[in-house]
Amino acid sequence: MSVTAPDVSTGAGSFVGTWNGLPITFWCFELTQYFYFGVEYTDYTESPASNPDLARLFEEVGGAAGATSTLVKSVAFQLAIWEIRYETTTLPNYNLTPGISASGNFYATSANAAAVAQANTWLQNLPLTSSYSVSFLHSGNEQDFVYGTRPPLRQNLPEPSPLPLLGLGVAAMMFSIRRRASVSRLDQLPHASISTIRALR
Repeated sequence: MSVTAPDVSTGAGSFVGTWNGLPITFWCFELTQYFYFGVEYTDYTESPASNPDLARLFEEVGGAAGATSTLVKSVAFQLAIWEIRYETTTLPNYNLTPGISASGNFYATSANAAAVAQANTWLQNLPLTSSYSVSFLHSGNEQDFVYGTRPPLRQNLPEPSPLPLLGLGVAAMMFSIRRRASVSRLDQLPHASISTIRALR
């Protein structure tokens, strides 16, 4: 695929690697920097991505799983990230289609049409909020990357079943009835000394 501003021809899609010993799926953030496969880099630092539209994109797509479910979607997601990164024209929406005024200064001059269409659909339907955290991996010399994670969902405690609650209520009522009956029988006894009543109980 080829894009403009910056004018670059390159491949596009996701990558799989490790960060701090954990597997991640990540995407390129820059079009003017490079990296090499099979090389371990030690100069990267992590920080939150500053553009909230990146988190909204992850939400719209369904995270890395949604963005990598097909090759076309993987390319489209990379294009959408670059559109968010490089578009500087104030527009109502992002758009990667070449040759139209809505494209702004950054658009695809040559790319898979299905990937461009998918990227445009995602970009034009970004949600208002996102539950994703997007991290920016920065190196001084090599390609910068982004990846997104969703915080674990809170687990709701299960509600107690109604049958045990009903059983507990019935048991409490039976206990209360028996206790009243016992006190009632003591009231019907002839007057006796306190020590006799205590013995009867």
